[in-house]
Amino acid sequence: MEHPLLALARAYDRAVPSEGHTLRDEVESWLETEPAEAVVAYAAHFSVLTQTCQLGRHGIWEEPQTDALYGLLASSLWHAQFLEDSYPVSPEEDGERPRTRYWVHQNKNQEAQSGYDFGIVTPFGENNVKITLFQAKRPKDEAAWKKISLGHVIRKNTGQTPPDDTLAKKQQEAIADIKQWIEDGAKGDEIPSFLDDCGDGPELRKNALRHGPGSLFYSPYSNLQSDVFLATALRGWLDPNAQTLSGGWCHYVQWVNRNAGAPWSVTLEDALATGGSAYKCRKPFAQVLTAALSSFDGTIGLRQERTALNAFTGIINGLLPGLAWGSVADQPEIANALLYDCGVAPEDISPSIGEAVAPAADDVDLHDGPSRPRPGPGLG
Repeated sequence: MEHPLLALARAYDRAVPSEGHTLRDEVESWLETEPAEAVVAYAAHFSVLTQTCQLGRHGIWEEPQTDALYGLLASSLWHAQFLEDSYPVSPEEDGERPRTRYWVHQNKNQEAQSGYDFGIVTPFGENNVKITLFQAKRPKDEAAWKKISLGHVIRKNTGQTPPDDTLAKKQQEAIADIKQWIEDGAKGDEIPSFLDDCGDGPELRKNALRHGPGSLFYSPYSNLQSDVFLATALRGWLDPNAQTLSGGWCHYVQWVNRNAGAPWSVTLEDALATGGSAYKCRKPFAQVLTAALSSFDGTIGLRQERTALNAFTGIINGLLPGLAWGSVADQPEIANALLYDCGVAPEDISPSIGEAVAPAADDVDLHDGPSRPRPGPGLG
């Protein structure tokens, strides 16, 4: 009997053809090594496909797009877990590896002035976590779907710029210098060495990382949204406790009309280096999202020490007050704890569907063999 996730992955591949990559191959590979990762890959791809079909029309704001994505991830992970649990495995395999993932997310009314941002945090090795940030964009019209818009101004109505000889002005200049390096082709993980080799590198670093009262982004000054995202990325690139993985940790996602294809994603660095015309650098958002949700994929994200997560995300939340967090882990308690560490209040967390709705797998006969008991609290 074919695994139900493989059958669904094959159906996905027919609906969304992709050169050099099939979801079925990815799911099959994970089922042989880390079955819970197969659940993640299926859920990410089908969530994005469903969202594109249902909301893939220009004019729908980024905020409901993010809300819909989080809700779809919750439901897709739950029913993928159920399908995986229903499939018979040999006694030797059963219990050897986690076969499920639990998704929880923050319920939050995001602020339009700070952008429609979302962050994903997941366990990543012993005593570490992986953080990936996304800023959602939508093309203003059919002709603009291949270009990321970088011109949005935060607090545009104030029209204020920092006066000379202020800390905010020094920070603005430092951000501009680092931005120029990226526009000239530097990657985020190269910025620390650029600063080390620069004569005024220590001063640039100090000014670029200012936060709190008197800094550029905690004030009434107008700023480019892309500069705020860059300042956020710098907190990871320059954090001695963190390691930027090769594919970057701050990404844009472009929601497009279904007729224009699937949503796509680019790194912040590629977007800045091309002035937003980064379509040739794009990756399917479903693939990037899968990597962000994975506890094993080391191609994208920021590796951070778990003990440093609360302090680190406290600064990130200040820079991006509209940020909504989501977490995925082997156990719902771990996913919830990660959101607590990200500064999310317990009453603002939408629980895993598996915590609230927990039918026993034995109650549903999806195959000829016995079902495995569902792991986790309240699921057996």
